[in-house]
Amino acid sequence: MIRQCRCGSPARRQAWVWQALVLALVGFTMRCPVTLADVPPAGGLEALPEHRSVSVPLVNASFEDGTDGWRVAKDGPFTAADSGARTGKGCLRFDASVPGRYTPSVRQATKALEPGVYTLRFWAKETRMQRPARGTAGVRVSVEYERKDGTRGGGKGDVLNGTFDWRQIELSVLIPDDVDPTSGVISIHRYNKPASGEARFDDLTL
Repeated sequence: MIRQCRCGSPARRQAWVWQALVLALVGFTMRCPVTLADVPPAGGLEALPEHRSVSVPLVNASFEDGTDGWRVAKDGPFTAADSGARTGKGCLRFDASVPGRYTPSVRQATKALEPGVYTLRFWAKETRMQRPARGTAGVRVSVEYERKDGTRGGGKGDVLNGTFDWRQIELSVLIPDDVDPTSGVISIHRYNKPASGEARFDDLTL
């Protein structure tokens, strides 16, 4: 014989079941209280990595002493100018009409490089820097280095051409852990062969 439950309507029986579950949970919580020490710590960083911001000294970074401290090919398109500078009296001038062998450049070796992110800031100005019939051309700034295994790396800025007044440009470069610390070089160089025009550079910082 099947014995029927006398708990009332289905809704009343469901409410009775929920009350029993709540009472059981409260009793368990009272017997086993949870403290903050029992909660496992969240994952992720527990502290921010150390951050240092230092300036790398550059020699004659504003070209007030001509091209002293910089390696420049003679009779090429790069020369020191004693007028038309952004600040002071001197700046670096690039004349696209002057021919140059290979890829003319102005270069300076940096002090010992440590791994990290470096930002090169410089001011540039261009006047009628014309592209050739095909492709793009102008002047480009880069930061280069060698790894300890002899392979080269670095960061290159945009190819600068056209006409614009003095403006500050930034180039950020990641220096890896396996860098040869003596290999860092800042380079300002011609990119391809612009048809005509002039560029000026001043006030570099690293």
